[in-house]
Amino acid sequence: MHNLNFDMIILQYPDLKTYSKKNELLDKLSNYISIGNLDFIEKIIVASNENYGNAIIMLDSNSTYTNNRNNIGIAKTIGKIIIIKDYVLDNFINNFDNAESHFTIFHEFGHSKDNSIRTTSNLETLSRPFSVDNVTKYYSSIILDEFAANMFASNFITDSIFDSLYLNKCDDLQNTLNGFSSYHRSLNEDDKFNLSGDIWILIYKLLEIYSLAFFLKKIHKVLLPKELKRMRLKKLLKSLYRRYPNWNNIDNKNLEKLWWRILHRVKINLI
Repeated sequence: MHNLNFDMIILQYPDLKTYSKKNELLDKLSNYISIGNLDFIEKIIVASNENYGNAIIMLDSNSTYTNNRNNIGIAKTIGKIIIIKDYVLDNFINNFDNAESHFTIFHEFGHSKDNSIRTTSNLETLSRPFSVDNVTKYYSSIILDEFAANMFASNFITDSIFDSLYLNKCDDLQNTLNGFSSYHRSLNEDDKFNLSGDIWILIYKLLEIYSLAFFLKKIHKVLLPKELKRMRLKKLLKSLYRRYPNWNNIDNKNLEKLWWRILHRVKINLI
């Protein structure tokens, strides 16, 4: 059994020196979880903002990371190894922007835990021509991974952290929803890929809020924009929770139904 200890926390970039605050990090983590119970983590790699992408590629040349017009990644888990930007840990240790950094750390722990329980297939690739089925296979596997990580993270989210996360993530959700106004009625193939991806990003952000509220029994506190109301989210989350870790094509199809409902709500004709 692995235990999270000094030797497992390394600063891989830029000069291989030891992460200077690992004592403080371990002390802070011990307030929430027994270090000996983190046997599902093999290693934590702390990377600078500039070398985060390199750290991921060096670990797995086939791996990708979020860095696009909508979002920039701050942490990623590959198997049982977590790569995380140094300022996220610094914020967690120093209680600065603590809600987001706190959530990020335990969310990544959740990915590692999920990877030790559930066998996932290789991520589908997005290929042309545009196909709803292909796009669904690609994004639904990501959504399921994120839901599983949130199941774990919710055990370490306090009421105050949830309240702070909820406000920030609701604003982000509304901004994403507002972005659909930029799409025109006539869509070329690039537009279809972008629009489809934006709806899946919206689903990801929607379920991030709703799944945490679901696990923490705070769904009554969630006030969604009118376009996202009556989406049967609670039923979907109950099904995912009950069936974990034995998800299959039924769960992908349920997510695809949610995708179609949102597409209808934003009033854009994709096909």
